[in-house]
Amino acid sequence: MGHGVRRGIIAADPRVLKLGSKVVVNAGAWSGTYLVSDTGGGIKGKKIDIWVPGCAEARKFGRRTVQVYSAQ
Repeated sequence: MGHGVRRGIIAADPRVLKLGSKVVVNAGAWSGTYLVSDTGGGIKGKKIDIWVPGCAEARKFGRRTVQVYSAQ
């Protein structure tokens, strides 16, 4: 969508979460409101990709199940 990468941006499958949607993610320290701003090449189905600032932080967060709600 042309947004720069930063906290608050996620990638999602547009068939599940439309681009431009705002969602609330329950993900520990990374919980909060996010904008679906990218589709991500490997993001298919009920998966999201949360932007984190570095590899070490991404490895620490890992892959996990999180809860996602509409922020309407």
